Amino acid sequence: KELRALLTQTVGVLGRLGDALGELAGVEAAFVFGSWAARYTGAAGPAPRDVDVAVVGTASLPEVRDACRTVEHDLRIDVNPVVFTHDEWRASTPDPFIDELRSGPLVEIPLPRPA
Repeated sequence: KELRALLTQTVGVLGRLGDALGELAGVEAAFVFGSWAARYTGAAGPAPRDVDVAVVGTASLPEVRDACRTVEHDLRIDVNPVVFTHDEWRASTPDPFIDELRSGPLVEIPLPRPA
């Protein structure tokens, strides 16, 4: 289980998304949510057919979609990104969608940062 988690974070979905999104200016944080996050955290169910990604920052949705295209192609899985500003994500009374998103499994995508 630990080896699988390490591979997922480095060369699998999380690692590949981290590399792709880490190259974009304005990405403060990124998370996987939905069925992929549920399976990753141990919830039973069928293998996910896609990956839902929440990006926090100032990057535009088209930029994020472009960054995710290589991951989609290489891993043969659809990536569905949404983008929120820092203020939207951190609001004390968040948008109902953000509130619902946060109430379920949320897996942080490790973003490589320049040294």
